[in-house]
Parts: sequence; C-alpha cells; structure tokens
Amino acid sequence: MEIVSHPVAFRSDDATIDCYLSFPLARDPCPAILVLSERYGLVEYVKDVSRRLAREGYVALAPEMRSRREFEELIKGSYSMIAVKDSYCGIRYLQSLDFVSKENIGVIGFCWGGYIAGLLACLEPGLKGAVIYYGETHKERTVKNPLCVPEIADSLYCPLLGLYAEIDDHPKLEDVRKFEQALKLHGKDYEFKIYAGAKHGFHNDTMPERYHREAAEDAWHKTLNFFARHLGRSV
Repeated sequence: MEIVSHPVAFRSDDATIDCYLSFPLARDPCPAILVLSERYGLVEYVKDVSRRLAREGYVALAPEMRSRREFEELIKGSYSMIAVKDSYCGIRYLQSLDFVSKENIGVIGFCWGGYIAGLLACLEPGLKGAVIYYGETHKERTVKNPLCVPEIADSLYCPLLGLYAEIDDHPKLEDVRKFEQALKLHGKDYEFKIYAGAKHGFHNDTMPERYHREAAEDAWHKTLNFFARHLGRSV
C-alpha cells in the first residue's frame, strides 16, 4: 500500500509537540492510531512502526514528547498527567484530519509510552483499542502523577492488548499479574501475552541486545489482528 510520511505538529497548552505522521493514500477516511514511544523519543524505530501501521491502512501519529522541557520529569513519572494531556491533544489532532475516521482511534505504546497508553485507555472514552508493549503498570505517586494503572482498571474504556517480556524489571511479572487481576476483577476486555525468554524492548529491532525476532513477529501479528477487530480494518 502506498503511504505518505512527514513531520507535523500540534499545540498542547504552552507547548508545541512535534510529530511524525504516516498515512495511506486512500480515498475513504481511515482509522487512526496514536503511537507513544519509548523514553528515547521519536527515533527511527518509532517512525518505522508508524510506517508499518500506515501500510496496514491506518493513519499513525507519533508525538515527540521530548518537545517538552519537562521530558526528563515526564519519564520519571512526576509529570505523567502532562503526557496524558498531550496525548489527548494528539487524538484531537487526528480527529481534525479529514482523512481520519474520527470514531475509530486507538493507541499503541512501548515501554514508557506503554505506561501512558494504559493511563489513556482508562481516561479517554473515545478510544476503541489500546496496545501496550512492556509498559510499566505504575509509577511512584506525586502531586502531578496521582494515578496507578491497576487501581483505575475499573475505568478501562476500551479493549486492551498487553504484550510483556519474561525477563523484565520494568514492569516485573508480579506487577503485570496484579494489573491482570485488576482487569479480571472488573470484567474488562483484555488479552495478555508474556513472551518466554524475551527481554524488555524485544520489539525494537534497532537494539540487537534486546530484539527477540520470534516474540516481535508474534506480538506484531497479534497487534494487527487486535486493531483489525476493534478499529475496523482487515488484515
């Protein structure tokens, strides 16, 4: 499928958030996916993920959270709600595009971005699906970061796919299981997969020390099937 990719930006209060936008050359409006990166920001790997999604028929928007002066505080968790707010604005930006199907928007997040995607899925009723790749389930609470994902699992608005590594300290498997227990307790629509032998960051093919081909390929297949079911595209 032929696609177009280029830089864009949107405003979030006092900040201009630079982004990478990828989309298919299609006549009809397409579902859209907000792509939330690891702590490394808008690197080539994240752009490639966006292009992969575009080739599957989605409009993909990857914000560069390093646009903010507070980025180091964002990834430590003390400004997590600012990242959620910026993500809201990213969703609104997608909805402003005439080639986006405004009712069919999802989110995918990796590592720190997976943590933000989990928060967003519990706070944004407009989402149709969320995919978390090895995202932390909690951060130390502060005044500016009052939320722990498992504790707000009762508010999950959309189906959730969680893809985790067996060898990981952030999150630890015990934290993943606590999150799953909370989702199960509240009868939420979710699917978790823990990849045996895989390390944190197993999907990032630009990091040979972490990349796990078998896990990455299976996780991507699950991701595409998940978005096809919940955002209305066929694989």
